[in-house]
Amino acid sequence: MLDPGSEREGTAVGATIRDGAFTIKRDQGPTPGAYKVRIYASSDVQASAPAGSSNRKPRPMVERIPARYNARTEEVVEIRAKGGNRIDIDVQPDRPSPSSDSPP
Repeated sequence: MLDPGSEREGTAVGATIRDGAFTIKRDQGPTPGAYKVRIYASSDVQASAPAGSSNRKPRPMVERIPARYNARTEEVVEIRAKGGNRIDIDVQPDRPSPSSDSPP
């Protein structure tokens, strides 16, 4: 998803990524300007229910892409009015944080 910096800058648009690529036609795409890039991929597994709540309530699906590429993204692209707009993002998995039991 391309998410504009503000409502006056444009409308959010998105496309499905297939085989590592996506296309948005210019007439359906974003207007020129800066956009945050948000990448989502559902795991088709529901998140665990919070302690003390019912398992019968709808819960979000577990997100497969690290939050730094969606909810906490810092990826920003500039969409130009003329020429091609290519966006390349190398999505990397989260690295486990070092354990306090590990030697320095």
